[in-house]
Amino acid sequence: MKKQILGYASLASLMLVAACGGGGSDAVGTTSVAPNAAGSVSMSIPLKTATSTTRAPQSADSSGTTIRPKFIDGASNGMLTVYFDGVGVINFPTDANVAAGPGPSGTLNMNHGGTFTYTSVISFVNSQPVATITGNFSVIPGPHKIGAVQTNGPCPTPVAGQTGPCIPENNGYVLAQGETEVMLQAGSNPAAELILRGVMQSAYICDDPGCNGSNLKVDEDGYYNLYVVVADENGTAITRQLDSEGEVVPFDNGSYQIKEQPVTRSPGYILTILDKDDEDLKDKSFFTPGSDRASGGYGESIKVKCNNVGTTYIVAQLDANGATPTSPVTGFTVRPGIDYPQAGQVLSSVGVDQWFGNRLELNCTATGQLTIK
Repeated sequence: MKKQILGYASLASLMLVAACGGGGSDAVGTTSVAPNAAGSVSMSIPLKTATSTTRAPQSADSSGTTIRPKFIDGASNGMLTVYFDGVGVINFPTDANVAAGPGPSGTLNMNHGGTFTYTSVISFVNSQPVATITGNFSVIPGPHKIGAVQTNGPCPTPVAGQTGPCIPENNGYVLAQGETEVMLQAGSNPAAELILRGVMQSAYICDDPGCNGSNLKVDEDGYYNLYVVVADENGTAITRQLDSEGEVVPFDNGSYQIKEQPVTRSPGYILTILDKDDEDLKDKSFFTPGSDRASGGYGESIKVKCNNVGTTYIVAQLDANGATPTSPVTGFTVRPGIDYPQAGQVLSSVGVDQWFGNRLELNCTATGQLTIK
């Protein structure tokens, strides 16, 4: 049995308005900079997807701002934590029990001496739960950082035939994160964009949606057609997303390669692996999710050919940058091997249920046929 491969989407959009008071000096030759940029901030964050499609439908928040498709794991039972200038203070649940109504509220004492007083409300927009944070701040004028980290919750209660063992210390594993820097000055500030980047931890290497070998196709040149989908620790496919400038957003933890991993005592490397443009994948790295799946939004198409007899594996493997966040969130430190992947890690079974996700075992026979085990 294979877990259904789903991608989920969301946007964290920021609208900032600030006003500054005057500064001053308290001694000859000494200038004091006070937290005198006073203003407000509003941020809307979808917490889950409205349906089980690969992308959430476009919708609008209460201010009419379009919620563009962005990655967030809608199948998680964990938390989304929002950070302001390195202070992680607002936690929103992302489990199945998200309900409309008042959310967290309070006053934060910032590291630089400023304050941030906030309230939040969870509402449903086109069946999609959205958390809207509003607050008033008094901070030092200049650059300030707003980040968010989505972490998974504990493993679900085991169900016979459905749930397998979890990786150690699964609770709190990072699924997605991102940070943006905003300039708070006197007067109105432009809108800013916060994108959550998916963290690669697992993969599906398949011949069809079931990854079960029932739809193996071969070209006239003898190459077999497969596809590779990388997913997070929850087994949710990381979807392709664009930023406000139309650029493809990279993974949070670097890049991966699609390569052969010979079985011990086999005759060694026995495959040729090409991408959809017939280029050899020997030295190629993938920094983004791809968009080759028929359902759209994720996946890389590959072609495989047997050059010798034997059994081998095709794997998706993190590069040397796989343990380093592309955009670290100030105030949150990842722990590779505990709540974040390790460099060079093979992306295979899903962390919360290791019956799902895979390396793909291939058997090349003397007749030139290839079977998937």
